[in-house]
Amino acid sequence: MVFPLLLMAIFVVPVLLIISGCEQEVAVLYGSRQPLYQGDASINGLGVLAEMFSRAGHRVSSTTRLTPRVARSADVIVWFIQDFTPPSKAAGDWLEEWLDMDSERTLIVVTRDFDAEPLYWTKVAPQANAQQAPLVASKGALAGLRFAGERTPTAPQPEDWRWFTLDRSAALKQRGVTTISGDANWTAGVDATKLEIELYGRIQPKQTEDEVLLQTPGDVLVFRHRREPAVIDWGDWGRFSSRAIRLSDGQIIVVANGSFLVNMALVNHEHRKLAAALVNEVGQEKRVIFLEADGNPEVLDEDPPPLRVPTSTMYFDVPRIQNLLWHLAVLTMIVCFGLFAIHGRPRRTPQPAPSDFGRHVEALGDLLSQTRNATYAQAKLSQYRTSGKGDATRRSVVR
Repeated sequence: MVFPLLLMAIFVVPVLLIISGCEQEVAVLYGSRQPLYQGDASINGLGVLAEMFSRAGHRVSSTTRLTPRVARSADVIVWFIQDFTPPSKAAGDWLEEWLDMDSERTLIVVTRDFDAEPLYWTKVAPQANAQQAPLVASKGALAGLRFAGERTPTAPQPEDWRWFTLDRSAALKQRGVTTISGDANWTAGVDATKLEIELYGRIQPKQTEDEVLLQTPGDVLVFRHRREPAVIDWGDWGRFSSRAIRLSDGQIIVVANGSFLVNMALVNHEHRKLAAALVNEVGQEKRVIFLEADGNPEVLDEDPPPLRVPTSTMYFDVPRIQNLLWHLAVLTMIVCFGLFAIHGRPRRTPQPAPSDFGRHVEALGDLLSQTRNATYAQAKLSQYRTSGKGDATRRSVVR
């Protein structure tokens, strides 16, 4: 399975290590897997991770909002928060209620505290020639400044992200990860010295009973929070189901950032091992839905109407096109009436005489022309002339 995924990662990020022209725009959209938005090809996209879920036997799709239809169909929701804002209360309440409806549901939350573009230009720089080097350096510097500006916290203290706290204070320095520990399912076979995980902010579980799955000395990388069983009163029918009693041990898996999960990061062989460990945490043959939204996704109490599939007849509902078609129809009728209708009293046209030998010659010529074979036509004419001379000779001898 590893070799096909390696080929896919290289295919999705074909210009990662070989630059063919710095002026070509690099797709940097974060937290999407949809080809329509270049999420499958973006260096910050999720196309490779989604394919890993698919190859593991899961059914994968995407949504941009939380609806009852999503609640009914999703077994796993993967949320790469696309901005630097914590989950809203409405989204958090919806997700927790969704988790409580089934004991085998999983919510994966990945904070936004990473951007692959600065690292991309750093890796590209050694491949640039003398003319490209200044442009590569400029693009790398601008990408770093943009990311630093976007992630600047509004308050110096750790932020409350509902299930954990995220510290993005200026006192924390960026650090790389070269040592890991934690659950054996995560660390087995991983060469930590080859990891390229970047830590900016630091996550911290709120509950002491939360299970740390992956960590580096002093910092948590991945942890699991299990929902406690919830008993609902008979009078509370819930938002999604009519079941009155709901027992849940659904899980929330929190990842510090996407530095080992986005498309560009999964070119690294060791990162793919960690991503495979994340995929294994959700079980087998689940319906996985990627929530592609910021920290405040739209929450709907009713399912929106289904999108109308474009058809060849839908354009006839447009008033301007209807008016144009009516004019074309009337014009067509006028043209047909002028060309094909009989105007006035019908009369007989004179018919050619059946004894006209010229008509026979024209008919023979038409038949020969339909063969589209000049050699064949010449042969037939020669045969006719020869046979005609023979008949004339025989008649003179008889006389």
